Amino acid sequence: MYTTIELISLFREELKLCRLSSGERVVVVGQNESPAGYLEAALAAAESLGARACGILLPGFKHAPLPRCSEGEIRDVDRSLERVPHLFKVFEDVDMVIDVTAEGLVHTRVRQLILGRGARMLTVMEPPEVLERMFPRPSLRRRCERALEKLRGARSMRVLSEAGTDVAFQLAESMPALAQYGYTDQPGRWDHWPGGFVACYPTDAEGRIVLNTGDILLPMNRYVDHPVEIRIERGAIVEVRGEGCDALLFRRYLEIWRDPNAFALSHVGFGLDETACWEALYLYEHHKSLVGQDARAFAGNFMWSTGPNLYVGRYTPAHYDIPMRGCTILLDDQVVIERGEIVDPELRP
Repeated sequence: MYTTIELISLFREELKLCRLSSGERVVVVGQNESPAGYLEAALAAAESLGARACGILLPGFKHAPLPRCSEGEIRDVDRSLERVPHLFKVFEDVDMVIDVTAEGLVHTRVRQLILGRGARMLTVMEPPEVLERMFPRPSLRRRCERALEKLRGARSMRVLSEAGTDVAFQLAESMPALAQYGYTDQPGRWDHWPGGFVACYPTDAEGRIVLNTGDILLPMNRYVDHPVEIRIERGAIVEVRGEGCDALLFRRYLEIWRDPNAFALSHVGFGLDETACWEALYLYEHHKSLVGQDARAFAGNFMWSTGPNLYVGRYTPAHYDIPMRGCTILLDDQVVIERGEIVDPELRP
């Protein structure tokens, strides 16, 4: 159990990386189910650096990403703000927003408002021991930003695996892409503490992805036990095959939404953080409380996702993040990751 003083110290060091300075205006946003002590620690850390900070406790709760029978009964951040629209004004004149809500503001309209007005934004949801073990550092940032340059400069990404994965993604210079390295010191930029990976939203995809033993399904926080074969055409899942519960669960979760957007591919990318642990879901007693930043960021992973893409106006709550092990990733025929190991010398830890 981390003490209040330890939490404040941890947040203070993080906010130093974010270059929080005296006189800046900070809003810390939480909920009743936020990690214990995070809102108070973030406020105290910001004030210790001379910032003018205030906290907001929003209604709503962290709920499983499943369909609901009555839209009107959903208690989430966006709907709470719709009921009290003057709350938006709190975010209109700030320099930084620290999001410690249980839901996360990443897919909400208020995030777009915050970033669109030039404020920087940081999401913090993982347990404190994960925040400390995977604490951000400039060296990780440099590698993530270099990987982002390579991603933006490529026109194709091909992913292969011994399990049978062979899928090609079409990339474009104008596609949305991001480097996530665990802190934000630039206006209009969002990041998630902790984690180190890059991702982009491809314009098209064709091929086959085979989930193998040890690959991870988020937000289920579940390791795959039996292979699942997924066929992709024109950027969407068209077939899911396999024996056992894994294939059944994977297919059923997409079907229950009765929404074709659930089958679309979202972002793809790879992990670069050598402090992240693939094993984390097994090593933490309360693994369901993990957000999955270890899984998303462990060095050499291939991560792809399904569902929403705000950049093309595709909204759906159905969302998988799927980090995979042992894959080979090529950008324009240049191998950057081989069988799960980073081989590009500019990206290697």
